[in-house]
Formats: sequence, C-alpha cells, structure tokens
Amino acid sequence: MMVLVPWVVPSCDAGFLNDIWVSALSNDAQGTAARWAYGKNLSSLMAFLGSVNMTILDLDNFETDFWKDVEKRKTWDQIIPGELRESRPVTLTKEVIARYAKGVGEDNPIYFDEEYAKTTPYGGIIAPPSIHILLMFACTTTEDWMRSPGTINAGQNWSYHIPIRPDDTITMRATALDRFIKKDRLFAVHENTFTNQHGEIVCTGRGQTIRPN
Repeated sequence: MMVLVPWVVPSCDAGFLNDIWVSALSNDAQGTAARWAYGKNLSSLMAFLGSVNMTILDLDNFETDFWKDVEKRKTWDQIIPGELRESRPVTLTKEVIARYAKGVGEDNPIYFDEEYAKTTPYGGIIAPPSIHILLMFACTTTEDWMRSPGTINAGQNWSYHIPIRPDDTITMRATALDRFIKKDRLFAVHENTFTNQHGEIVCTGRGQTIRPN
C-alpha cells in the first residue's frame, strides 16, 4: 500500500505528529512558523519519549535535546550520495505500541486490546503504521544529519508492507540518495527501509528535505 504523507499523517492526531517533526527537525526560534506550514513545537514527542521505558526501546541514552552534537552532524556539502546513515535496531513491546497509539489519538483496540486483536485478520496486536515516525528518531544517533535544527520537509512518500508487532526488533537502513541546489536552497534526498528480525520489510519511505545553511 502506497501512502503519500506530509510531515503530519492525516489519520492521526495532527498536533502530536506535528510536535514530533517540528521540535526534532526545526527547533529554531527564528522563523519556525514560516518554515513549517503545520508547525507547533516538539514538546509532545519529548514528553512521550521521556515517559517510555527506554530499556524497552533500547534507548537508555536517547537524547531529547536535538541541539546536542549539532556540531558533529554533516552539513549539506558533506552528505555523500549512496552513503548509509548510522542507525541501530530497536525493539518494540506491546506496552510501547499501546502508549504510542494513545499519544497520537489512535483508539482502535487492535493497537492495545489483545483479546480483540485476536479476532481480527491480523490475529494479534499490531502497531499503528505511523510508528515509523518514532522509529526514525529511535533508530538514529544524536549525530544524524536529519535531526539538524532548521531542516524543512520538501515532500515524502511511504509504503507499508507488513505490520509491526509486539517484540519485533526493527532495523532501519537509512541512505542518502542525492543532494542538489534549487532556487538557492540546499536539498537532500533520503530513503529509509525498516525491516524486522526476520528480515521482512515492514515499511519503506523516500523524501526530500531542505537543509539548513
């Protein structure tokens, strides 16, 4: 299934997902509203990540300050097409899936009610498709250039293949595909592929961002 999405996934609570992107990628006090058509701030994601049991997500040292290590991140001219971004696998449990669903306003019991989920064609609890937004931060380090304050979304699309389930360990293959200049703006093209512990592709996405100068 191919789904076209902006930074905000329409089927979910727009405020929560806006907060994820705006604070993480554009935590810049000057011009934030102008750069983000949907913008608010990132407080909701930070609160969510701070409240999750980090050992469950293998995120004991997850840093919620997106300005930390900013000087270690690659600038636009240092991005090499074809180069992989550093990532790490994370494991999602039933509790994390349920808390994420609640955080984005998803009230479908298939995300948290085991007995109900068993009666569905999926045969058990699954994660909301939009959980890849959380995984993009959980699977990367503080030195990832996609976290740089001032980053602007310039379009993206996602394909969902199979659902993520409790206790799945998700690995993200994150690749820089291209970089170019258009109307004096610095663009970077990136691609993410998420696989589970069985090597099955659960989600793929490709997008463009305008990089900070």
